[in-house]
Amino acid sequence: MEVTQRVMAVNPDRAPGRIEFRADDPSLTPYAGLAISGELCRRLRVVELVDAELAAARVAPVKQRRRGLSPGELAVAVAEAQLAGAECFDDLEDVRADRAGASLRAVPSTPPAATARQLAYRFKPSHIRAIERGVARAGNELDRELGRDVNDAVTFDLDATETKVFGRKKRGTGRSRHGHLAYNSYVVTWAERGRALTSELKGGNQARIKAAESGQMLGRAERLLREEHGQITSAATRASTRPN
Repeated sequence: MEVTQRVMAVNPDRAPGRIEFRADDPSLTPYAGLAISGELCRRLRVVELVDAELAAARVAPVKQRRRGLSPGELAVAVAEAQLAGAECFDDLEDVRADRAGASLRAVPSTPPAATARQLAYRFKPSHIRAIERGVARAGNELDRELGRDVNDAVTFDLDATETKVFGRKKRGTGRSRHGHLAYNSYVVTWAERGRALTSELKGGNQARIKAAESGQMLGRAERLLREEHGQITSAATRASTRPN
């Protein structure tokens, strides 16, 4: 990027000069904010905890070979790219090209977009549950380091967010009441901590979920808490339920 501005010289007998603003220094990074999330992930061992849960789960491995990124590193790398503004797999290339900021990220070697897309198809619901368990363990460790009371009350907030998508070949999509293809992301959040615990991805035509599905999600969220947790209450915002 180059911004040039003409300025008048102090000496009126001289022609106007130029000031050039450039961002071509290879030591600059446009994603300096990832230093915060990167340090947090390293301190809490998020990648290691996710990989441990995936290894312990009775599911087929995402990768057969150990070379390259581990499944936990892939998941965290995609999450980091989303924090940097990525909206699709191709946007990973922007973060990958940021060599100056590589050492700041939790996963320095951001995978190529094609590789991340290919491996993402191998993640099944059982893999996602294992990732949730790993992230929950990291969250519990964060609470411990911050000295939070493990007996605090817990409010579960079940919320749904509609995401418009493009392309008829996207699996699991549905046409929403607004007339476009979309997904509905149902997420159970620990309201007091602002922490997402578990989720389900539905088609855009599923603006409501059954009471049984809601109960299953709340049950999964409860199992991710420490045993000493306080009283649990639940609340629903945009996620409405219907009888079975």
